[in-house]
Amino acid sequence: MQNMLRIGMTALLALLCLSLLLDAGMLIHDSGLSILHPFEMDYGEGPLLAQSKLLQQGQWPYFSLTQADQYVVANYPPLFHLLTVGLAKLIGQPLLLAGRLLALLSTLAAGVILAAWAATLVGHLLPNRFAKLLVGGLALTGFLSLDYVYMWSGLFRVDMLAIALAYGGAFWFAHRLGRLDGLVLGGLLMLAACFTKQSYLAAPAACGLVLLVQRPGLALGWGLTMVAAGLALLGGLMAVTHGAIWDNLVTANINEFILADLLRYLTLMLRDNWLFILGALAYLCLGLRQFRRLSSDARVLVLYLPLAFITSLSIGKIGSNFNYFIEWLGLAVVATVQLGAWLLSRSPAHRLATGAGSLLLLLAGAFTLAKYQGDYQWDYRSQKVAIGERNIHDEQAALPELTQVLRWAEQQQGNLIAEDMTLLSESGHPLVLQPFEETQLVRQGLWHELPLRSQVLAGQFAGLILFFDLDEVPDYAHQRFTDPMLAAMRQAYEKQSQVGKYHLYVPKPETQKTASALYNQAGCDEMPGPLSEPVRLEGLADWAGQSCLQYQGAQRYTLLFHGQGKALRVASPALHEVPVAADAPMRRLSSTEFELAPLGEGLYEFILQRQGDQDWRVSVRPSPHVILHMPDADGHWETSLIYAEENLPGSEIWFVPEQETPFFSEAEANQYLSRSQQAAKSSQTKVQG
Repeated sequence: MQNMLRIGMTALLALLCLSLLLDAGMLIHDSGLSILHPFEMDYGEGPLLAQSKLLQQGQWPYFSLTQADQYVVANYPPLFHLLTVGLAKLIGQPLLLAGRLLALLSTLAAGVILAAWAATLVGHLLPNRFAKLLVGGLALTGFLSLDYVYMWSGLFRVDMLAIALAYGGAFWFAHRLGRLDGLVLGGLLMLAACFTKQSYLAAPAACGLVLLVQRPGLALGWGLTMVAAGLALLGGLMAVTHGAIWDNLVTANINEFILADLLRYLTLMLRDNWLFILGALAYLCLGLRQFRRLSSDARVLVLYLPLAFITSLSIGKIGSNFNYFIEWLGLAVVATVQLGAWLLSRSPAHRLATGAGSLLLLLAGAFTLAKYQGDYQWDYRSQKVAIGERNIHDEQAALPELTQVLRWAEQQQGNLIAEDMTLLSESGHPLVLQPFEETQLVRQGLWHELPLRSQVLAGQFAGLILFFDLDEVPDYAHQRFTDPMLAAMRQAYEKQSQVGKYHLYVPKPETQKTASALYNQAGCDEMPGPLSEPVRLEGLADWAGQSCLQYQGAQRYTLLFHGQGKALRVASPALHEVPVAADAPMRRLSSTEFELAPLGEGLYEFILQRQGDQDWRVSVRPSPHVILHMPDADGHWETSLIYAEENLPGSEIWFVPEQETPFFSEAEANQYLSRSQQAAKSSQTKVQG
């Protein structure tokens, strides 16, 4: 009877393994289709592809947040990018294919490492070779059957490489604990994981704690060596990127944390992975209770589990997704398999173990049936939580439409704004804006989108490629674009066509007329475009010529600046006959240059004004508005922000109307000023270097 029970339990395990094997086969098949798919499968692929292209061209993809008019961020360290570039060169294939292939190979490697770990853990429990192979197969297929692994295995994303490196480092460190090869190779792999995705700190932390328990003296030296190596690598990257990598990896990653999102993600994870979560909790309780009697492999797993779960809680950050759970769920699979093997080894001699093992198998069967009966769809566009089947088949069915959009993008002369940023790289356009990242950094006060919004209002982008209609904005779009940006798009662009899920926009005819022909008629070569709000100009003389002012018919123009307690000079040939107001704190140095008397800290306006047919006059006064520009360190104007305070009569040129509220709050003004100062210092440092 006991032998029959053991045979029955083993047969159930084999059937479960076969079921999981089918899931693994589906992952490999669909991931293979994704690798060959030439278009976007995930929002995050576009930025990584563009950054890899920059590295391929010999340029670091990290830009300072204080860099003027720069709206792209590289959120991850460069290891994945570098390996992708190398693999693309090795196999002679495009970067998109190489990056996805690297992700799939990393997924399979992570599964194999977990299989080896699981087989090692049961070595003393199940000496039979077939039993070890069965346990390893369960761990491998269990990992590959995870919905989140399925979703990320074929994407141009850094996660699977980081996970494979973290697993490999932790397993080898634990398996060779205290030995030189374990300390060095394990440490290097875990360090590589951190320089693939900087949040993968759970593995080295768990290994360090286990080493501290077993070899305290060695633990201190190993820990200090790891920290020193990490700081040295970071210091080197800081040097070659002029400090910009810190802005990208740290500053730009401090997003808003939403507790409700964290709870929602945890609920859904529990719903879809309850078997492995229950198994991991049971294993963790048993492991902590018998910690001192465990092998080093088991000790590392016991500590790695909770630490990986803790780091996964950062999923509450806005913009996060289920990939944050993959690391700890893979460990939960190993823990569940190890628990089952332990129960199997103790039954049927122990009735409690026999009952628990039978219950675990029944739960596994119920979990499998529930998984197959589910009818979930992954939908990247609407940001719905969808588990179980990648929409690669829908994407392939839409290939003619995607190709049509690609051809449209290739025909556009000039930069594009696109939600599908992969499409930009594939069509030969540079990535100048990451919508989600730009919007979040604007809301945090780290960026100001005034120059960008002004370019949109001026129709300076050749087109927009959106997943929604500007007249029917979905909720998710507010995470990618601010309301003023959406308003600017509606004002300056019109829909040319819709191709499948893509909405294609081009500048309105009146926008193009205002930005080019109408200005050229005025005899002004460098015009800023429609001024629904302040616009950056290259020099006051570029636009403040009398012919332009007279043609446009405005009554007053204002340049805003910040007093620094020293004299400032403003040079403009167009103002050589403009008289100075009697009460103005300024004097004429020559026919083309003014000097402003030293002004205290504060906001001031340089005003060109006329009344009726009277001549233009210039004056300076304290400003009720906020800072929009400041002079350079030598007191000369480098660029200016100028606006007309009246609408033009009988003209299609847009100017800022009179308004009671300023363009920015005082707090925003100070942030803008600080950013301008940092950009000036950074520029001077690079020039001196």
